[in-house]
Amino acid sequence: MKPDYTRSIVNIPTTIMDHYGLAVTHAPLPALTERLAGADHVVLIVLDGFGLNLLVAHLAQDGFMKRHLLMPLTSVFPSTTTAATTALLTGLTPYESGFLGWFQYFKQYDTYFTTFLGEDYYEPGKAIHLDFKDLFHRDSFLDKVQAVNNEIDTYAHFPKPIDPNGYSDRSTGYQALIERLRTHTKTLSYFYAVEPDLTQHKVGPHAKTTATTARVLEKELEQLHAALPPRTCVMVTADHGLTAVEPWPLHDDRLLMRLLEHQPANEARATTFFV
Repeated sequence: MKPDYTRSIVNIPTTIMDHYGLAVTHAPLPALTERLAGADHVVLIVLDGFGLNLLVAHLAQDGFMKRHLLMPLTSVFPSTTTAATTALLTGLTPYESGFLGWFQYFKQYDTYFTTFLGEDYYEPGKAIHLDFKDLFHRDSFLDKVQAVNNEIDTYAHFPKPIDPNGYSDRSTGYQALIERLRTHTKTLSYFYAVEPDLTQHKVGPHAKTTATTARVLEKELEQLHAALPPRTCVMVTADHGLTAVEPWPLHDDRLLMRLLEHQPANEARATTFFV
């Protein structure tokens, strides 16, 4: 499946920015534009790895999430958390943002730069060139909206340890979100959760544990919905889905490794090789 950048996760932040009057480079989603009309509070919730396959396989037909399913969207390529969450925060495709995967090789610096951690993947203690601070800075849709409309209170909710000041568990995070909506006139919020991606990487998308996690996430969303103040539009999306694969110890393939000038980079699901 190829990304459709007229109906993809990129078009969600594009639609939000268009709603607030910003110029955009990708098409807004008309169905989403309709639902944003008149909203005082706009919330984008990202459940990492909660692809449509989990919705179909593990959730009840008459359940909260299926009843509120607006449309299927494609992810981006590479469909890595790094590339996809950056797309959701910026409205840029990986080609436009430069965020392709967990770590990327830069020949001019001889560095395997870990984009979210700011260190070398294979040598964490290696000195990192200061250029990377500028190379990997992108304004989010929150930044862009705040810049043109300071009446909108914008906030990003991340869990610890991604944000040292972030929420300790989703219940606490959702409560902080609700309090922010109730105490401000107009808000724009982004809420990121690491599940069900974390569970799937451990046990796969078909496991009972994954099914349980999906149902817990659905129940939490239903409870959040019941507590929302009026004129609130909440959008829930995945950044990407996951599929079951057989592990392959890439670095143990001595023949392959002898053919490479540099170590493999990016991520297992979209590996780059330097032959």
